[in-house]
Amino acid sequence: MAVWQSVVCEVICKKVELISSMMLQLKKIKSRMFYKRIVSFILLIGVLGVTATLVKGQNIKLNVSGIPYSINGQDSVPVGLFGVHSTTLTPERVLDWGIEMVRGIEAGPSGSPSFPGKNEIFPTGIKMTIDCYYDRYQPALYLSNRSGWKAQLENLATTYANNSLTMSHKPIMEFWNEPFLNWASKPAANYDNRWYDTTEAVQGGPVRRPGFSTPEKHLTWDKRKWFVQLSPTVTDPVNFYVQVGNNWTALNNLAVGSELQIGSRRFKAVLAWLAKDTNQFSFYSSLANAEMYIKMYKAYSQKLKSINPDLKVLAGWGMSFSNDNWRPWRTIYKSTMDSCWQWMDGVHEHHYGGDTRFMTGAYEVVNAYGRIKYGKNFPIYNTEAGGFTDPQIPGTTTPGAPSDPLLRDRGAFQFTFREIVFNISRSADKLKSRAAHEAHFNNGDGMAFRLLRDLRGKLISATSTSDNVWCVSALNGNKLVVAVYNDLNLAQSINLAIKAPTGFQFTGGERKWVEDSSAGNTIVGRREVIIAGGSDWNQTINMALKSGTVLSFDLTGSLQAQSMQIEQYFADTILAKIPANGSLSTKILIPANDLTNITASRLKIYVRNYTGGTLTFNGQSFTGLQSGFFTYLNVAQGSLSEINNIIMSSNGTAFDLNFASLEIIKGNLDSALLTEVAPQVIQDESSVLNVYPNPVKNAFQVDFKGNAPKTYYLMDGMGKICKVGLIYSGQSIDVAKLPPGFYGLSINNKIQRIIKLDSE
Repeated sequence: MAVWQSVVCEVICKKVELISSMMLQLKKIKSRMFYKRIVSFILLIGVLGVTATLVKGQNIKLNVSGIPYSINGQDSVPVGLFGVHSTTLTPERVLDWGIEMVRGIEAGPSGSPSFPGKNEIFPTGIKMTIDCYYDRYQPALYLSNRSGWKAQLENLATTYANNSLTMSHKPIMEFWNEPFLNWASKPAANYDNRWYDTTEAVQGGPVRRPGFSTPEKHLTWDKRKWFVQLSPTVTDPVNFYVQVGNNWTALNNLAVGSELQIGSRRFKAVLAWLAKDTNQFSFYSSLANAEMYIKMYKAYSQKLKSINPDLKVLAGWGMSFSNDNWRPWRTIYKSTMDSCWQWMDGVHEHHYGGDTRFMTGAYEVVNAYGRIKYGKNFPIYNTEAGGFTDPQIPGTTTPGAPSDPLLRDRGAFQFTFREIVFNISRSADKLKSRAAHEAHFNNGDGMAFRLLRDLRGKLISATSTSDNVWCVSALNGNKLVVAVYNDLNLAQSINLAIKAPTGFQFTGGERKWVEDSSAGNTIVGRREVIIAGGSDWNQTINMALKSGTVLSFDLTGSLQAQSMQIEQYFADTILAKIPANGSLSTKILIPANDLTNITASRLKIYVRNYTGGTLTFNGQSFTGLQSGFFTYLNVAQGSLSEINNIIMSSNGTAFDLNFASLEIIKGNLDSALLTEVAPQVIQDESSVLNVYPNPVKNAFQVDFKGNAPKTYYLMDGMGKICKVGLIYSGQSIDVAKLPPGFYGLSINNKIQRIIKLDSE
């Protein structure tokens, strides 16, 4: 357990000075071996971020208004964000970390609902529990129990619902863990010919289950490499799939006819008839598996809700919505929502690594679709998240955390702290749970939880003049808690102006943050005393690059502040392409009753690959649209109506509209919300670098600020240059022929880690 250490002054680490010095030497010294060592070192300590010497002059201002607010009815910090999965918990750790939610998986579910204190998985002290029924290696019951799958699911739902009726605690039901992967690849359990009638199999022919004359939708026969277990005899197909999946790379490297001994099991690679989803273009499930999932989810959820309609049931696939240009959303998530929306209370997903701002944007898109199409709110429940490579991704990429413990702990801290703060700052109402995966295997997740332990209670409006420094606040009883994250690659001097909520006075407090330990092998917590009195606190704090801090103020008094209410209305178009030199028209509908007592309103828009164009809202023109994650634009008072028109046009280059919406603000206005936010405060625009998809199989796209081309270097983990050239923002780099592994993309001294998977 980490011990918080008190310090008086901000400690500024010198490691980035070393990086800068080495980068300058890199330009001068031509020794290839020295070059390789330098770049490898930079990749090692630069990817996840370290503290840096302070950069003055950015003039970033954070304002905490003291005004309570709600967004789409959410008026408090969602406690489910402070959750874990597959993490060893003790009563002491639950208290120390402030764990509020736990998710558990039952591969062979019994129908016994979870509750705080049920067992070691769901310990006393937590508030939210999520029961996940069935695991990823299990084939669809639709196949393995083809005559009785529906009755099996309905009986299970009946038991669970009846057991829950007498409980005061309301568990949340998640249907199936990560079917996206193991059903379709590694090892493609749902395509195994043991579940189908192969007597009339021909290449490209229809696929049928034994005893059924109707072909399965989207499946055809395909002869390709498969694996048989020669010894011992397979008695449990699920165990066979586990063994194949856990040894996926070694088995895939086998030539047809070759054998491999793995422990006590001997496998052979053979050519076999296997089912093939004609819509599947990557390693995750597509329409055929969606059909099976939908059938089973309907049977289970309808029966469950017929007995206990108060139970929340979640549908989903256990992967990111926006991977591979939104293919999972378009193929499996959307089709599931379209078929099951009446019996869905939310959508469950998993994500590992990458820029978590994409996830927040994706949550808005998914929520927008449900509200536009079905008039229903579909919150998102993350049930696994981690800052490192997803251990289940196929390929030869080494999964999991870095071997360097300091990088591991820094990375885990940044990923968890960064994601929670950004989600609350932009979309406090969309994400209802977040489960850090195997959080006890690093020191970073726990440190993030400790820092954020008091961030609970009523949401308090907070703003920043930089789109890259985020600030959130909450009134937790007699404490005002403020969490800040500096997402810039430069250390910053940040001005804070914090007001106590009306009716309260400050009596003191403390500030907490983390930094590298003196031994340089992990991170440790630091704290300092805050001297505060009256109702205003103004001070400048220094923050390292890619770092978080929490300020907690003690209060005396009672809340007398009036609240601010924000309601969001989505445009009727999502995930649209505005063509080059073209335009797109969309509408936002607002009920007449909601057009009264409006204090202010603003657009909330998410576009990608935007390099220029125009936007008009009810005839009002805007010039502040930015390519990135969220743009907020103030709308003229009195310009709203029941039907509101948006027209977006491009100047020569096509761009993507992920979603557009309008926020109507009523009640006690925080006027700072109407201050236009600078999308990027770094003067050197070359330091902005976004890469996606990442992990990548064939090609990734590069986005950066500016219209001029820039020189890029793609290096492997040893610093060897694999590719070099000029690239414009929005263009792609082909890596299909490169071997799997870790790479570093360098553009103007900004380095982004790339995870390369096996190409298709």
